[in-house]
Amino acid sequence: MRQEIPQYANNCVRIFQFQVCNASLEVYVRRAYTSYDITCLQHLALSGELGVVHFQFVLPTGHPNRIPISQSEIELSAAQDQEGVPAELSTAAMRKCHHRTGALAAFNSFEQFVEYSDELLDLVHDFASTATVRREDLQALQDGSESRDSTSINVGMDYKQIVEEEVPLEPIHILMIGIRNTGEADDSAVSRRFGHFCRAHARELHQKRIRRITFMLLIKRQFPKFFTYRARNDFKEDTIYRHLEPASAFQLELYRMRSYDLEALPTSNQKMHLYLGKAKVKKGQEVTDFRFFIRSIIRHQDLITKEASFEYLQNEGERMLLEAMDELEVAFSHPLAKRTDCNHIFLNFGPTILIDPAKIEDSVLGMVMRYGPRLWKLRVLQAEIRFTLRVGPGSPTKTIRLCLSNGSGYSLDVYSYEEVSDPKTGVIIFQSYGPKQGPMHGLPISTPYVTKDYLQQKRFLATSQGTTYVYDIPDMFRQMVEDQWRDYIEEGSVDGPRPDNVMNLVELVMENDGERRIMEVTRLPGQNNVGMVAWRITLFTPEYPEGRDIVLIANDLTYYMGSFGPQEDWVYFRASEYAREHKIPRVYVSVNSGARIGVAEEVKSEFKVAWIDAEHPDRGFKYLYLSPEAYSRLGPMGSVKTTLIDDEGETRYKITDVIGKEDGLGVECLRDAGLIAGETAQAYEDIVTISVVTCRAIGIGSYVVRLGHRVIQVESSYIVLTGYMALNKLLGKPVYASNNQLGGIQIMYNNGVTHAVAPSDLEAIRTTVKWLSYIPKDKLSIVPILRSADPIDRPVEWVPPRTAHDPRFMLTGEGNRLGFFDAGSFDEIMRPWAQTVIAGRARLGGIPVGVIAVETRTVELTLPADPANWDSEAKTVQQAGQVWFPDSSYKTAQAINDFTREGLPIIIFANWRGFSGGQKDMYEQILKFGAEIVRALRGATAPVIVYIPPGAELRGGAWAVVDPSVNGNRMEMYADNDARGGVLEPEGIVEVKFKQRDIVKTMHRLDPELLRLGARISELKEQIKDISKNLDRRGSVDEVLIKTDVGRQAESKIRDLESELTTGEKNAKVREKELAPVYHQIAIQFAELHDTAERMLEKGCIFDIVPWKNSRKILYWRLRRLLHQNLQERRVQNATGPDSIDQRAAAATLRRWFTEDRRGDTGTFVAKRHLRLSHQWENDNEAVCRWLEQQALDQDSVLERNLRAIKQDAVLQNVNQLVMELTPSQRAEFMRKLSALEIEQDYNN
Repeated sequence: MRQEIPQYANNCVRIFQFQVCNASLEVYVRRAYTSYDITCLQHLALSGELGVVHFQFVLPTGHPNRIPISQSEIELSAAQDQEGVPAELSTAAMRKCHHRTGALAAFNSFEQFVEYSDELLDLVHDFASTATVRREDLQALQDGSESRDSTSINVGMDYKQIVEEEVPLEPIHILMIGIRNTGEADDSAVSRRFGHFCRAHARELHQKRIRRITFMLLIKRQFPKFFTYRARNDFKEDTIYRHLEPASAFQLELYRMRSYDLEALPTSNQKMHLYLGKAKVKKGQEVTDFRFFIRSIIRHQDLITKEASFEYLQNEGERMLLEAMDELEVAFSHPLAKRTDCNHIFLNFGPTILIDPAKIEDSVLGMVMRYGPRLWKLRVLQAEIRFTLRVGPGSPTKTIRLCLSNGSGYSLDVYSYEEVSDPKTGVIIFQSYGPKQGPMHGLPISTPYVTKDYLQQKRFLATSQGTTYVYDIPDMFRQMVEDQWRDYIEEGSVDGPRPDNVMNLVELVMENDGERRIMEVTRLPGQNNVGMVAWRITLFTPEYPEGRDIVLIANDLTYYMGSFGPQEDWVYFRASEYAREHKIPRVYVSVNSGARIGVAEEVKSEFKVAWIDAEHPDRGFKYLYLSPEAYSRLGPMGSVKTTLIDDEGETRYKITDVIGKEDGLGVECLRDAGLIAGETAQAYEDIVTISVVTCRAIGIGSYVVRLGHRVIQVESSYIVLTGYMALNKLLGKPVYASNNQLGGIQIMYNNGVTHAVAPSDLEAIRTTVKWLSYIPKDKLSIVPILRSADPIDRPVEWVPPRTAHDPRFMLTGEGNRLGFFDAGSFDEIMRPWAQTVIAGRARLGGIPVGVIAVETRTVELTLPADPANWDSEAKTVQQAGQVWFPDSSYKTAQAINDFTREGLPIIIFANWRGFSGGQKDMYEQILKFGAEIVRALRGATAPVIVYIPPGAELRGGAWAVVDPSVNGNRMEMYADNDARGGVLEPEGIVEVKFKQRDIVKTMHRLDPELLRLGARISELKEQIKDISKNLDRRGSVDEVLIKTDVGRQAESKIRDLESELTTGEKNAKVREKELAPVYHQIAIQFAELHDTAERMLEKGCIFDIVPWKNSRKILYWRLRRLLHQNLQERRVQNATGPDSIDQRAAAATLRRWFTEDRRGDTGTFVAKRHLRLSHQWENDNEAVCRWLEQQALDQDSVLERNLRAIKQDAVLQNVNQLVMELTPSQRAEFMRKLSALEIEQDYNN
């Protein structure tokens, strides 16, 4: 009895272990096959009491093996079915079996598995169904009568052959073997071991109908390793599925990558599955499409609240995205990683979530924007997120797929799809979810990923060079205009919503005729056969909702690396000429390699060499020649010019000139380079030109960029005349290491060639669109005036201090203290160059203006060392604030010229003490550049307002160059009460006109103590003089007199007075020294009082005194009035005909019309303010501005009627002059034709 108890206990332990093992196996099956419909599961045992779980299941509807073979097969099979037969019971479905049987067993070692392998295979085969499945069983399965938890075998066990009612199906068995790890860490060795078993038993595995056998290497406290061997591969390992759980593999949708040859790459994260795809191409073709696919499945229990669902999706999604990017960064060590593009991330969320799909989209977009630069660096251009959701509690589930694409690198396309079953075919397809229809709408979910197309290959080439493909540039404008609408609507400058379409375009193509005319065409991207592309683009911007036109010209880097050949030059020339004809802005995107260099390839492969000694080629050669056969082929082409000779016993054609059959091999490229240089110089004068440099601009490309002046340079690009390697060869030593060293932003931005820099191409286009927003739509229009979100009547709160300060705060404000211009509207240009002057564009009450301000602080100018000169050193030079230096003078003149050609009014915040006139500055042409400021202001066509802010001063030559008399028709000057202006600073005036002696005189005139001392000193001097006058001490008489008492008393009195006089004078000197500092300040103050704004106004040097606090409102209405007045003045001048009146006469005409019209009001024609004249035209800018605007809108207004009358008078006058020049017979003929014309008009009426 005692011996039976341990045996019974051992049996109990074995039974318990067996049950635990079976339970573990069942849990694994149910977890791994949770996406399947398990129809039967039972526990079996091998002879050694080893547990086996045998189960049967049906593939889920989204499984690739349930997808019909082809659409034609579906349609063909459907014709054989009766009407109303479910898709799952159709002939096509029955031919493709959806059922599987599986067995899972675990062993302590591989040897143990081999020992039981035959028994296990027999068991699987015996417990599986035969080659038939009854229709009624499958129908019951579709109806859901079977419980997925059933433990009985309910798939047909009837062996009776039913020919008509049954369709033959191939039994498919899945075998999963778990083997405990014995310490083998090398996957290759383990794979060979398993593979050897499969190859040895391949015949038996086929006979037993084994579809797949998967070995799971079980490692303690680690994720199992999977090795899968398939029947279709003759039981060789499917390496794509290594370490991938086969049951859930379909959720990674590897079948969609079937257009690629895949290579599985190892990952440190078992949840991530990484593949390198190589596009399948025809034999002999080169593979150009390489991309990484990284995929993951997220498992979790279903979520029942919206809050939990959103939090889980957001946190888990971001974590998985970061892990995917980490794996991709490691994968970039692969040798082919540099050739990858359009890399793809796929995340499949398993749990059902309760959430609004729109909320998911917003969350995903936020993540993409946060990690955009890193994703772009990893070349991740596509992503998919698949999840199952419920819109609300109790609502049916939907499988939603969010697809993101960033093919161009800057425009993120987001589309949502729902996976639905096609009612006709039963195929699961993508159906757009939401209002926006995506490109995959209506396609089966099995649609493979499309390999890189022709455009994407060009995109990849452009991207690999660090730029954007040329045909993607217009879409960048579209995206930036959409962003501009959003920003303007948010700030309240315009009313929403934005237009559905913000851009239209037509391509400008040059005809291949002799005239090389430009024509507008609409064609697909990438059809250009020239390396220069141009468009006419209509942008529907917030400033011009009705549309504004620009001409966009861009190099195509994928065509001869963007070099300039004759064809490219002519496209550029004609497109720029087109922009000038239509007077619209021209934008040039420069990504070029300079003038094209080439050789005649047809001659290169045919010429021969006449050697001096054929046996010793090193002795040199005599000439190059062609054989008669080669000449017969090349001669008709005109590729060469030759001389016929006889040499070495044969006829030869000695080559004298190589012409080439193609154009654009040499000097002709330089000829046409001059053509586009001249066109660009003229375009700068006639229209607004903007250049964007991305990647590079070389040679003539750099010249046309500079000739257009307004340059936006991408940070990674460079502008050079010659490449660094060519310079190194010229210098004979490796001086330069890169082209960026020669023409990067650290050079071109600091020397003023580049006006603005941008981190990317997209940001460069954003800057371009921003600059365009300040500029009129054409040369005939005034600047676009928007509704200002910043109130125009608010005070200017930031007041410039007396000490050195950042003048940008005066323009933009600081913190809560607002500045002069609209908040956030100031955009500075050329910032690091000539820093003592600040230039940019801004808005004043919605009016675009050009801005020039003065730096008050001392700045440092760094002069770099020349790498080609080893003796040179970098130098730092200090430049004082409020002074014009040669560079800042040139910057001022250039900014004024740019703003004038843009049609922008200019506001100059003057605060200059003068020009730097030292020897160095005189040598560096300060005089010439200072004179250029005058020339620029003289050519201004829009209003120029010079304003001297509080605490600022304008002195000497600085006043002279900005005085309104330089351009009396366009310039006006205003000043704050605390502003100062004069020839010299007060200190200088004191040194010249209020010297020390004048200061002393002032002391003695004003100081009571000095007045007392002065009076006493004068009195003492008078007393001494009187005593000395009455006392004669000459000769013997003196001797006698001195000896008297009276003489002695007089002598003593004089000595006392002289002593007191000396003391008084000393006291006066002490007092003068004591008062000198304060009286010096008094002198300075006195001199400064000659420089006040009131005196400027009294002398007619400024137009008015404008307090800084109210300057924003006052100058806004003045500027707006001048813009409209100048426009109407031009209309008056144009109406008068060829002999037009000048601007002053036109202004007087408008003034008279204004007076006449206002007198027609109900006696309200009175001046609201009285500054210099009691006249509303002079003083009330707001009233005049509103009158001009109203008159222009009303076709029956006084202004419009008078303009029509002036035009008619001018026409009559011109006709009279022409008629008087005719002979009598010609006048008679003219009158006859005129009468006939009148009769015809009367008849038509």
